[in-house]
Amino acid sequence: MTSKFYKLEELHLHNCKNLCEGGIISFLSKIGEKLKCLDLGSNNLTLSNTDLMTSRFPELEEFLLISCVNLSETGVITFFNKIGESLKSLDLTSTNLSLSHVHLMTSSFPQLEDLILHDCPNLQEEGLISLLNKTGNRLTYVDIYLSEGVSGDIIRDLFPGVTLDVFA
Repeated sequence: MTSKFYKLEELHLHNCKNLCEGGIISFLSKIGEKLKCLDLGSNNLTLSNTDLMTSRFPELEEFLLISCVNLSETGVITFFNKIGESLKSLDLTSTNLSLSHVHLMTSSFPQLEDLILHDCPNLQEEGLISLLNKTGNRLTYVDIYLSEGVSGDIIRDLFPGVTLDVFA
């Protein structure tokens, strides 16, 4: 199967509610090397088995998990550790993540430009700051609008050049 997908650069599985967790992990293990965009938004995935993925994602530039409310904190962090340093945009809009396990990340996102955490009710300021500290100086936009557990003040202090959308 790998030979048919070896050039696949974008995979959009948005709103595929019946995805099998094991199946998607197995499939991503086979195609991850060349992916530039991965959209798993509006799915029932937990990503709790990402430690079983054998592939890394060295060229991934855009990762979308919009409205994935069942995500496992540790599963997401394990996935983050498989993403290469090419990631430019991370969209976790409307997830229930707190980012409390970011300290377990062994990778960093030096190319990250856009971090979207719009409407994340469980988002914790400590987790967000830990994630921001794993980004490089290319970060230009952070959206924490409607994520009431986070104040924009500390982010403004730490990252003065970043455009910030916050809960008003």
